[in-house]
Amino acid sequence: MEFDAILTPVEARWAFRVYAILAVVLGLLLSLWGPLWLGTDLPGLPWYKASLIRVAGGILIAAACFAWPLASLADPADSRRALLGFGAGHLLFFLVLAAQQAAIWESPLVDRIMTAVLLTGITFLFLRWGVVPGPPENAGLTTLSIFERPRPSLDSLRLRYQQQIR
Repeated sequence: MEFDAILTPVEARWAFRVYAILAVVLGLLLSLWGPLWLGTDLPGLPWYKASLIRVAGGILIAAACFAWPLASLADPADSRRALLGFGAGHLLFFLVLAAQQAAIWESPLVDRIMTAVLLTGITFLFLRWGVVPGPPENAGLTTLSIFERPRPSLDSLRLRYQQQIR
């Protein structure tokens, strides 16, 4: 049994929808009630912690606003690129958090947040290679010029052709 055959029922669109819903809910909770739960002040900086918590909630809501439209991608190549972008973005965010945790924070809460961000990034990368059907496009290294239009994949051409026939 092939590895891809096990994973094909899960689709990228559901990953983006679930992510968007969870990010909006968590972002709203942080923005509205986060300072009540996590505190408001840092030593010598009144209300500074509350503003950072609310900004974090806003960032989550913004990420949800990016994820929701990606759920409507029909082309598997576009879905792969979106999954790769979200996965890489979360892994880079994890590295920033890890650097701040090591240098400044040393907080158990940040350890849990870092774990969630790392697992989210790994999940998106796993979905990128395991879920979206079809072979990965451009498996080797390529360069992309701003003057070149990306070529449509075979699946997107087939989908357009089938729509025209209907």
